[in-house]
Amino acid sequence: MLMENQEARGRILKDVYERATKGLQVLHTPQEYASALGIPEEQALFNLRYLIKSFLLEGNVNPVIGGQEFILVTGLAPRGVEAIENQSSRKGLAVEWNVFNFSDVRESQISINSPYSQQMKADIKGSPGAVIAGDNAKITVGGSPQKPISMFPYTSNQAGYIRMGRWLMLRWFHSLDHSVTPFAYAGLLFTILFGGTVSVAYFSKTMLLWNPVVFVWSTATLVLAAIFWGSWQMGRETTCDNCHHRFTMTRRQRTLTGREDLPERDVRNYEDVFVCSNCGYAKRVSATEEIEKQREE
Repeated sequence: MLMENQEARGRILKDVYERATKGLQVLHTPQEYASALGIPEEQALFNLRYLIKSFLLEGNVNPVIGGQEFILVTGLAPRGVEAIENQSSRKGLAVEWNVFNFSDVRESQISINSPYSQQMKADIKGSPGAVIAGDNAKITVGGSPQKPISMFPYTSNQAGYIRMGRWLMLRWFHSLDHSVTPFAYAGLLFTILFGGTVSVAYFSKTMLLWNPVVFVWSTATLVLAAIFWGSWQMGRETTCDNCHHRFTMTRRQRTLTGREDLPERDVRNYEDVFVCSNCGYAKRVSATEEIEKQREE
């Protein structure tokens, strides 16, 4: 049975509100909301567009190739919070509000024979966590979890390789639906040229590299080798799983969800959102990065 759009919008707002108040990551794409609500993806896209355009949700609505739209939800807008918590702010909004049911458990309801239970959390630094339970009341004491931190999707070098690789592929092949193997061949060629120049200068035991022409040549081949190798690598990483176009499946959002400082390494957990600029295909990926620490001598 198809869910009414008003109810769908209300349930989307409720889901975002509950996740935001708990410090959890919100769902980002129409595909995720369609799966969570059990509705068609087209209906999720339509209602998410309405909520973002009405300033109830924070997010982006951008056109992509093919006449479709790329929609990415980033959070709950202030007006959305007011609309949920304040009845007076709900006028004129086409949202089914009866799906919200926020009821607080009062202190007087906690007793030995009460059917209610309540959880209370207190943050204590340095405490590994403890649970004190008695009858139907439970108090949890422990350190607070790390709040998600938004990061830049790419480093400046990675973003530069993506832009350069996309430009070169369109100039050479007039399409992004092409193999990136030529970039590897070009990178290998310029690597050999640079290595050959340096080897000749070294084994000839001359000041050949101080020659302006040779210096410019060796520098140019080194830079071109780095560009082609970097573009080849980013072209492989940004290939869409759906349309198979290169340099289109880019990371739109990176969130640091956890970090552990170990004696020998720094371990970081990320949650990434990738969206194809060609077909609109989106996916969420959890990634772990381990950074080795330099040992002090």
